Amino acid sequence: MTVSTSRKGFLYRVGVAAAGIGGWTLASGAAPALGNLYCCTSKECSACPTTVGSCPANKVYSGYTWTCCHNQHRIKCWDCNWPATGKYACTCTKRTNHSC
Repeated sequence: MTVSTSRKGFLYRVGVAAAGIGGWTLASGAAPALGNLYCCTSKECSACPTTVGSCPANKVYSGYTWTCCHNQHRIKCWDCNWPATGKYACTCTKRTNHSC
């Protein structure tokens, strides 16, 4: 289980603890596709820039950034929105060299 300072991380941990099945979410019943999301719980953007707060082409930064811990490394997470609607599109991540 990861330690997180985010509300998304907290909700994920609660779901994992309640499910009792080591990382599977209650909503889908399937293991989350973490790929580069690490401990950020959302839909992963493809081709994320490496600069925190930058989003892939055709998406804009939402202004929402949080951190979480994965394998003793601090992960920065940020949401990207659809520019036309301002609604959530996906999440980008960056693994830092800082330990947690």
